[in-house]
Amino acid sequence: MIGYGMLSSLESIEDILGRKYEDPIYRIHLSGLQRAWNFVAPNNDPNFPAEYIKYDSFYLKNNNTIPYEKSIFLNIMENKAVQLNCTLCFVTHEELAMFDEFELGYTRIDVTDRVEKYNFENSKVFAYKAPPA
Repeated sequence: MIGYGMLSSLESIEDILGRKYEDPIYRIHLSGLQRAWNFVAPNNDPNFPAEYIKYDSFYLKNNNTIPYEKSIFLNIMENKAVQLNCTLCFVTHEELAMFDEFELGYTRIDVTDRVEKYNFENSKVFAYKAPPA
């Protein structure tokens, strides 16, 4: 599985797994993808666990504190001219299901053929991508 935002943090991976991650983590590049701040989701979505959106997001308007209704999240998008730098970590099928559950709004996509400088036999490399706003 690759991480290009929060999932590139060892602490975040361990929090989701509920255990210490002890396998290697590689810095890799994926061809034809780039980061984009284009995934918008409501802050009050009942499908989001409270711990997922436990931060306060407000703005001031006429001396009133108004909560944001939506937040924007990091995503990836196609761009044949660039490479996405990211991390690669190893998880089991059961652990991958945990990331599927955590990455609400994102879809797991196969990026095995986009990995540069490494070849994978009998395994797949996945990333998470959301529909743009």
